Amino acid sequence: PEIFAWGLRNPWRFSFDRVTGDLWVGDVGQSAWEEIDLVTRGRNYGWRRMEGFHCYNPSEGCDTSPPLARPVLEYGRAVGYSVTGGFVYRGAEMPSWYGAYLFADYGFGTVFAFRAGEAPSANPVATAPGNVPCFGEDDAGELYVATGGSSGRLYRLVETAPEPLPAAFPTTLSATGCFSDLATLTPAPGVLPYAVNAPFYSSGADKARFLSLPEGGHIGFSGTAPWTFPAGTVLVKHFTLGEGEGARPVETRLLVVGEGAVRGYSYRWDEDGADATLLEGAAVEDVAWHDASGAAHTTAWPYPSRPQCRACHTEAAGGALGVSARQLDRPAPDAPGQNQLARLAALGLFDPPPPDEPTWRALPSPSDAAEPVAERARAWLDANCSGCHRPGGPTGTDLDLRALTELDHTGACDAPPVKDDLGLADARVIAPGEPARSVLLARLTRLDGLRMPPLGSDGFDVAGAALVEAWISGLTSCDDDEEHGDD
Repeated sequence: PEIFAWGLRNPWRFSFDRVTGDLWVGDVGQSAWEEIDLVTRGRNYGWRRMEGFHCYNPSEGCDTSPPLARPVLEYGRAVGYSVTGGFVYRGAEMPSWYGAYLFADYGFGTVFAFRAGEAPSANPVATAPGNVPCFGEDDAGELYVATGGSSGRLYRLVETAPEPLPAAFPTTLSATGCFSDLATLTPAPGVLPYAVNAPFYSSGADKARFLSLPEGGHIGFSGTAPWTFPAGTVLVKHFTLGEGEGARPVETRLLVVGEGAVRGYSYRWDEDGADATLLEGAAVEDVAWHDASGAAHTTAWPYPSRPQCRACHTEAAGGALGVSARQLDRPAPDAPGQNQLARLAALGLFDPPPPDEPTWRALPSPSDAAEPVAERARAWLDANCSGCHRPGGPTGTDLDLRALTELDHTGACDAPPVKDDLGLADARVIAPGEPARSVLLARLTRLDGLRMPPLGSDGFDVAGAALVEAWISGLTSCDDDEEHGDD
């Protein structure tokens, strides 16, 4: 066979410019960088010595001299995590983009435009309502975007007037009107506090949660499926590091439900704790804090970009995470002794209302030692992994890590890994009774680009990983799920 070019890791869609004949390729990176290449015959594009413009193997000091061909652009995890190659636009209906190469990030659903010789922009020109596995081009040169998953659609790209600038969104947390008193996090009228049974791990931070519905809006209730929220709903999550007098507010995130999509906004708290400022992109900041004993600590706190929010808040999971019957079936934080779901129902927030007899079972707290290990481990995986690993999710695998899914139907138990065995001998996603062969556990304890979850934390959840390890150790088969039971 003839080799046209090499050094490409995982080309995901390529196309020829119908005017110049240039070959454009989207090449999916390993763990840190995605790249776009202009491919010519006989060139070496660097993998696995390089990933994008960076050394990969070895990680430092690699020889990057010619004949290695460099990509025309790269982007990192703040922008996306899996490139989808597109087309050079040569149609007539979008004159502003004529001659630009349009491509997408599969995971974030964002579409970008790039012109050779110009500095690339991290600002998308469009955002699809789902993952983008491919583009299409018709005879006239007009472009189409396909979205994947169970609700996949085909969309035509059209040129529209620019959306209002993000500056229209409040640039300080105090200006959002979510709180009547920032110092005490007292919610404003119409903003309700809520709590969950199994929280997502975020660098060990404590969290306070709030929600607000638009006037006349209702939550579409379900016992087992994702809830639906009216456009204009705002979900607030506030992060604090430390305890007692050493506690420090770090970040407050707003998830705003729009028509067919959710958008995330991150506010970084000022050092004096008086207010928080809207961030325009991803950032990492060393945050100093003290624990209850007064000991000093520093956490490299990752503030997500707005596209990164979409990586976890997937369409398959309903956009909003952690707001479900199984998570909120617990005591209300602002009404001791009252069930939280009953309280929200009494306030008229649901349509339809919850049934008198529950059709679901509440998730246990992963930290509650009185609950069975299997129940707790499945709850931890549900909270930390099932936003993506579920039917219709963006992972490209068949894993279903929702707690309501029986173990032998998760696609994980005694199943060979689809993407990477991480060097484990005779690896399985979950090897019953053998944590050392279980890729799922290995990913939970990594800190590189092969970690899971892939973002949202400085380190990994030591207690959560230990819980999952104990659960796997106690499994004897894929049918050994009696403690979990049916929903």
